[in-house]
Amino acid sequence: MPSDMRMSAVFCVIQEMVEWIDRHLDQALSVEKIAERSGYSVWHFQRKFVQFTGLNVYHYVRVRRVINATYALVNSEKRILEIAIDNGFNCQASFTRTVRGITGYTPASIRSRFSADRQQWLKLVETLLNP
Repeated sequence: MPSDMRMSAVFCVIQEMVEWIDRHLDQALSVEKIAERSGYSVWHFQRKFVQFTGLNVYHYVRVRRVINATYALVNSEKRILEIAIDNGFNCQASFTRTVRGITGYTPASIRSRFSADRQQWLKLVETLLNP
């Protein structure tokens, strides 16, 4: 298979796995589980995932969960714990630590700061996707 065709096939697999990850963010996800689903070895999958997305699989999953969670914080009245659990976190402390580590804000401060200014929230999301 020519190199361009091979790269195109790999890109399709990575794109399919990104879509699959996005649909399953509320579940326990591991690099091994995702790689197995892709049909690639863990090592090869991780290498290609970084090549096409710029992020390693573990970081991508965390960032996507945080983006989904911040959307819920800004656009709903759900309790923070409920949002944490809906987005694959098993406790509020872990959720808060992860959100603060990735965004620089606590979930409560995201809710209060960005609920009235969705444009600023979009800028925050953009920085998370394009570090």
